[in-house]
Order: sequence, then structure tokens, then C-alpha cells
Amino acid sequence: MRRTEPDVRVAYAVDRSRYDAKGVLSYQPGATPRVHSRSFVCRLKACFISFCNNKSKTTAMPQSLSQVIVHIVFSTKDRTPLLDTAIRRRMHAYLATVCRDCDCEAYRVGGVADHVHVAARLARTVSQADLLEKIKKTSSAWVKTQGREYQSFFWQTGTVLFLLGTANSTI
Repeated sequence: MRRTEPDVRVAYAVDRSRYDAKGVLSYQPGATPRVHSRSFVCRLKACFISFCNNKSKTTAMPQSLSQVIVHIVFSTKDRTPLLDTAIRRRMHAYLATVCRDCDCEAYRVGGVADHVHVAARLARTVSQADLLEKIKKTSSAWVKTQGREYQSFFWQTGTVLFLLGTANSTI
């Protein structure tokens, strides 16, 4: 003899007063799980299927949006203080220009004699690696044209890159 138990599923809800017009219980993150009958699960499935069937009637998004802010830190080879005050401001301006040429808006560029910081919005068509490569290659070549004392200038191979969210960016 086989014992039959009712088919039940777990759903998250606040209380039974949160049913909408179709009898679907609203969801609240962090709420206590409650056990619901098979009929409730069937109603949820029906709402989901209905949503999927109506999805084809919605219009597609006409454009893509990306809002990724990166904080990049890289230093001179062996942390040698080669960015003296004579070249530092021009280097920061040049780095901002390179970012702009890559369609990445530079919010802030700064640093000291042995390293620089760049806070920029990453364009949706540019990868992090591509932006770093372009910044380091072109700025290294540019600074070598600025005088004999910069002929031995190189960036260090390592780089630090942080992704910033809009909640924690005070740029």
C-alpha cells in the first residue's frame, strides 16, 4: 500500500494578505519560507507562462547602456620616482586624453612621482585589458619624447584595477 502525501512547494512570502488579484503571493526578500499547495504552484507557473507568451509583444531596447567606473593604479618601473613636477601634470593630462580617445571618460587622473591613479568610465565597446594596454603603451612612448631624462622611462608590468559602483564612488 502506497502512502500518498500532498505535493507541496516552498515559496517566500510575508503573510496571506499579500495575495494579488490572481491569487499569487507577493515575494519579499528575507521573509520566512511558507509551504504552499500544488494549486498555488500551478498558479505561479500559469503566471510565468503567460508572461513568457506576452514577452514577444514587447519592444526591444533600442540601445545598450554601460556604466562601469574603474579605478586604475599603476607605477613606474621599480617604483622609480621619474614623474617629477615638471612632467607630472602633463602626464596626467595626456592620460585623460588617451582615455577620451578610447571613448572612456576620465573622471580623475592624479598621482605622485612613482605611480598614477586613473578613475574612468569604461566604454561598453572597450575591455579593461584594451584600455590598460592603450594607456600604458601610448603614455610610455609619449613621455620618452619629452626629454633625454625620460628615455629610460617604463611602466611596471603589474596594474591594480578596481570596479566602482555608483553607491561608493565620490568622483
